[in-house]
Amino acid sequence: MPTSLLAALGGALVGVATLIGESHFGTLPNAFLDSVAVWLIVSFAVGAVARTRAHALTVGLIACLAEVAAYYVAAAAHGVPGSTHAIAYWTACAFPGGLTFGLAGRLFREGRRLGAIALPAAFAVEGLYTYTYIEHRDQAGAAWVLIALLLAYAFFFALPPFTTRNAPRMNGWIRQK
Repeated sequence: MPTSLLAALGGALVGVATLIGESHFGTLPNAFLDSVAVWLIVSFAVGAVARTRAHALTVGLIACLAEVAAYYVAAAAHGVPGSTHAIAYWTACAFPGGLTFGLAGRLFREGRRLGAIALPAAFAVEGLYTYTYIEHRDQAGAAWVLIALLLAYAFFFALPPFTTRNAPRMNGWIRQK
């Protein structure tokens, strides 16, 4: 499946899932769907499988734009159209978010620490600032910080180095010589 199509489908799935989750889940489960950090996972993931850095920028942006479009199209289909301001705001946010996290995914694939720290940092910042400080949702904030720590551990210590330089020598989790 082409990476651009994967980005669009993944983004659309997250956008629609967020809309559904907003009306069916409680505070903490809804936080998993209505989260900027969670929305950035798709951009990071498709960026990690992109062929080049330029391609990672493109598919990261496609993923975020698809999330926003799917969310508001699904909302309108359910009789709750979004305001022009909200649609413009989240579309504008999709540009730096999609570009940055698409590239971060590619940098992670290349074995660069800057790419590896981007997603854990997004979870930590959202958990500490948005959920804990602004919204006073301490349980969600603590969960996001825990996710950030687990991601940082996985990216830096538990996962093998998935880089373009050593990809041909990798066989699952065991490095071949």
